[in-house]
Amino acid sequence: MRYIIIALLSLLSMTAMAHQPDISTTMLVEKEDGQWMVVLRASLTAFQHEVRYTYGEDSYKSPEAFHELVKAHLRKHVNIQFNSLPTCTFGQIDVKLGHETSVTMELIGATSDVSDLKVKNSAFMDIHKNQSALIVLKEGFLKSQFIMTNDNDHTIQLKAENNEFISIGNEIDESINLSTSFMIIGAIGILFIGFALYILKIKR
Repeated sequence: MRYIIIALLSLLSMTAMAHQPDISTTMLVEKEDGQWMVVLRASLTAFQHEVRYTYGEDSYKSPEAFHELVKAHLRKHVNIQFNSLPTCTFGQIDVKLGHETSVTMELIGATSDVSDLKVKNSAFMDIHKNQSALIVLKEGFLKSQFIMTNDNDHTIQLKAENNEFISIGNEIDESINLSTSFMIIGAIGILFIGFALYILKIKR
């Protein structure tokens, strides 16, 4: 079911973000086996800007070299803690280039028994008015989403309460720009569609 949701979210976000480097999506997803992964989506322009800004205009000569710099950049700027334990590390990282570029990162040190979370993604901090929609998907929990910007240091702190993740700090103004609003509202609709498709599949 989760992979159906992720695929549908991909279709939605492609239009919303392909040409907007200031908007990205960070999805923290629990897989069926209890392991976690991070799916980060942003425009290719956003990744190129950050890589060139950080490593220099001539820092890569091939797509493979660009992939490696993207991975290094994300390892430095994406930090996730479960239950106030040491920051998770990343296992396999897959980069898929396109107008909307997608990066999937395997989390090591995550747990299915979650009492609190701290998520930071400052990967696009050098882009003016950047904002990332954080979406948390965990089995049995309500879908949660929050906004990371310069105003909250790109950081969200959450606690698990009644099968829901609730922000416990770094609140920001919820009046985000119109494009992001449509993206998030659409994402909610897509989640319901994904659930309906899953139910139909079971009935067959």
